[in-house]
Amino acid sequence: MNQKHWMEIVLWVDDRFDKGWSPEQATTWYADLEQFDASDVWAAIHKLYEEGRDFPPNGSTLLARCITERHTSARADMYRGLPEPRGKPDPTGWIQKRFGETLSGMEVVERIHASMRPCANKDCQLHYPLVDA
Repeated sequence: MNQKHWMEIVLWVDDRFDKGWSPEQATTWYADLEQFDASDVWAAIHKLYEEGRDFPPNGSTLLARCITERHTSARADMYRGLPEPRGKPDPTGWIQKRFGETLSGMEVVERIHASMRPCANKDCQLHYPLVDA
């Protein structure tokens, strides 16, 4: 963010609150916030304003909200451009890759279950088949 953007924010705050920031506060807080993108600072200011505050935010409140906005926009940037999920995923490709053949859902469960150690409760017919007496 540059000084021009910061001055726009300071004027915006002064117009909306009865008591704005002092010049010393504005200078100090610019030094704290100049590394942020102007859009993140604007988003933070607007969200704080929407909360219905009677006084303009102090430096620590504004800094904390700017950090939150930066995280939010970074997450949005990270997922931008990825295809949206559509419908239920088809596990057929994974099953084919994992087991080398096409299996039904129950057959997959049985295969995975059989590869694990025997069941502790001994109710499992896969590990402890019922023997006809």
